[in-house]
Amino acid sequence: MLIGACTHAIGLWLRLGIRAQPHGLGFMIVDEVLVVLSPCAYLAGLYVLLGKITQHLDGGKYLRPIKPEKVAKIFVWSDVATFMIQGNASGLLPSKSAIVVKIGRYLLLVGLILQFISFLFFCYLVIIFFYRVRTEAPQLYAMRRWKRLYAALIFTCLTLLIRTVYRIAEFAQNHPGYLYTHEIFFFVFDCLPMWLTITTYVIFWPGRYLTDETKVRPSILDGFGIDNTISLNNMGGSNEGNGRTRLHSGSEEEYRN
Repeated sequence: MLIGACTHAIGLWLRLGIRAQPHGLGFMIVDEVLVVLSPCAYLAGLYVLLGKITQHLDGGKYLRPIKPEKVAKIFVWSDVATFMIQGNASGLLPSKSAIVVKIGRYLLLVGLILQFISFLFFCYLVIIFFYRVRTEAPQLYAMRRWKRLYAALIFTCLTLLIRTVYRIAEFAQNHPGYLYTHEIFFFVFDCLPMWLTITTYVIFWPGRYLTDETKVRPSILDGFGIDNTISLNNMGGSNEGNGRTRLHSGSEEEYRN
């Protein structure tokens, strides 16, 4: 995500060059590539974060049918495929042939739409995981700390969805379209969502929430099976003794050391 923020910032800085040389293809090409493709790194960060949160909570069964350790791999490879489409399409934009440029823009649009569909499925996983934890694991849902980071994840999914829809709408118009020629839309629906995304994780830095002290581990102590017992470590309130609370998932009774 840090890499994406840096390349996106460089792309925004190059827009100053476009203002000074509005007909310079070099600035325009680099700017389009950096600004359009940099958010792929943001998306990769969200994919990794969902898998980490799921593993941290020992909640792989709530993410079914996908395993937590495979979330990032599946969606990153999906983004690599759409990234290649968008990257190759961007290479056609500086052509002097109007037909080639038109093909390039349509290919870029196809790449954005495929990326959008992939990201929609990821957002579905984010929502369904939260819903299943709420309905199937009330003890885990009652813990507050992880939900703050998860709320940040949901919020940033929304900001990136807004940005992707804007980009699809922009490239769907004939060039230069209304959205392309009015920069206010670029700043509101591209720059602002990206800024909100990176700022959110400055405030809700995952490392502050995904620590060894708050990690949920299965327990086989006191005769409870590993599938029926959740060991919660310093989450959702103060604990006594060695700081460990074991909750039986089949009842409301708590066992505290």
